[in-house]
Amino acid sequence: YLGIESEARGLASALSECLAEMSVLPVPVVSVIIGEGGSGGALALGVGDRILMQEHAIYSVIAPEGAAAILFRDSSRAPEVAEALKLTARDCVRLGVADKLVSEPDGGAHVDPDFAASLVQDAITWSLGSIEGDGKQLAAARYRKFRRMGQINTYWREALSREAGAVGSRFSQTFDFIRDRLTGTDESESDETGETRQAEAGS
Repeated sequence: YLGIESEARGLASALSECLAEMSVLPVPVVSVIIGEGGSGGALALGVGDRILMQEHAIYSVIAPEGAAAILFRDSSRAPEVAEALKLTARDCVRLGVADKLVSEPDGGAHVDPDFAASLVQDAITWSLGSIEGDGKQLAAARYRKFRRMGQINTYWREALSREAGAVGSRFSQTFDFIRDRLTGTDESESDETGETRQAEAGS
């Protein structure tokens, strides 16, 4: 609850301590996002080796209505902000925020909660089986995992810059090759012309 009462009872401190403790836990940590996960509480519980999301779940640092109210002072623009937040499960997996989509029954998890729970159980079992290493290795891998989040734009910029540099280098080499060939051809033709004139003059 984002209110003065929560702050007075130490909400910010509790979230910070939770983030700090979970980041160094020497055991496998699997977090599952079902339905709507948002704000500090969800993020504090999201420091895991594997982050799973039900396919129709959403996950964001803030609800679209709250973001619209802050950015535009108009909560009716929530749909517009929701698109920019990239909060769907597929967006989160694509961006590296979540690791795996968990399928839901046709029509959504609420249609068949028992089947939905069994699908989540299978995903948790798979995740625990994929986590390897001792306590220090787990904490180090978790740290690296979260340091990489948000770097997708930087990665693509660097990749494009390298590709542009390679293309420019190839173009320069090709241009130099063509210039050298043309210059060499002109010189040989000039030499041949000169030799012909000298022979004619001598005769």
